[in-house]
Amino acid sequence: MALTKVKTSVIADDAVGADQLASSAVVTASMVDNAVTTDKITDANVTTAKIADSNVTTAKIADSNVTTAKIADSNVTTAKIADVNVTTAKIADDAVTSAKLAHALDIVTSVTVGGASNGVAISNGKIELKNSGTVSKLDFFCEASNAHYIRLQAPAHANFSGNVVITLPPNDGDSGQFLKTDGSGVTSWATVASLSTGKAFFMGQL
Repeated sequence: MALTKVKTSVIADDAVGADQLASSAVVTASMVDNAVTTDKITDANVTTAKIADSNVTTAKIADSNVTTAKIADSNVTTAKIADVNVTTAKIADDAVTSAKLAHALDIVTSVTVGGASNGVAISNGKIELKNSGTVSKLDFFCEASNAHYIRLQAPAHANFSGNVVITLPPNDGDSGQFLKTDGSGVTSWATVASLSTGKAFFMGQL
């Protein structure tokens, strides 16, 4: 008597157990595409050891299936994230806080704090102090709870006749010297000419 095929419709759901099937008896070629669904697979039966690396691709995973709750913290490392995948468009404005930043940061290109037109910009050895309507200033505070400061500030707009560049001298000078300019913004240390104590000159009216 020839053995005919047994339809799945005549086999009870619990009649065939995994221990009754040989490992080589079930192959993907024997299953129709829509025969295996997630509700037929228990969570414990799907482990990383049973899934080849090449079988998991982004094209096979829906965006809604990947959530932070499904990813362990230890599974996300910088080594697993390509540099091109991290962009400012993918980071929410309030997602980066000081607590999440290392104490020492190495900024390769430039940084602007406060805004491009009214903040502090640092780039390639240059610091720019911009403002929103008042002259820019730089305060140097004392060591006692910042109780006092010395301020350097720019002149008012009406007093400018063009941009001014001041070049400092390459040394700290000698005692009693003063800082002078050559009229082109290059400064140097100079000594005050002494007056003769034996002669006095007076010009003017008594």
